[in-house]
Amino acid sequence: TQMSVLVKSRDLLNKWKFNFDADEGSNQVTLTHVPSICNKMATSKDFLQMIQALGCRTSDISLVKPAFVKRVIASFACRYAIMFGDSLTENKCKEIISSLATCDLCFICAHGRPSVAPLVDMTSMIKEDCRLSSEGKKAKEGNIPLRFRPCKRFTPSQQQIQLENWI
Repeated sequence: TQMSVLVKSRDLLNKWKFNFDADEGSNQVTLTHVPSICNKMATSKDFLQMIQALGCRTSDISLVKPAFVKRVIASFACRYAIMFGDSLTENKCKEIISSLATCDLCFICAHGRPSVAPLVDMTSMIKEDCRLSSEGKKAKEGNIPLRFRPCKRFTPSQQQIQLENWI
């Protein structure tokens, strides 16, 4: 039951600043304190979600984190992130590229949404590559697969070439 999960997990809940009084006889719980992060207060719904998550856990319950913590952190991470159209210095761009290279999920925001914008639709190039490959034709530049050839309609600028060197 939720009451048994609550009693068993009291230390962890207190660690996360969910303080409560529980009367097992009447099955009543009085929430006396909830955590606050970045001036955002958890709610009784957040408390119930935490209890539910703890009840579903079959192994180490210390790994369970309150869902509201992730929501608040994700909200702040996106709110203060670099947005499309922001002006950046060359050094800032290099710093960002270097930092992204160390991330496991560098193209996904804290909410799980994609954080890249497509610049080129390569579908037609890939289809052409597949068509020529199925016909047994090779790329003109030796044995390099067609999809790795530079596009003849696109000549990269000096800045774009430098960007490739950062990676």
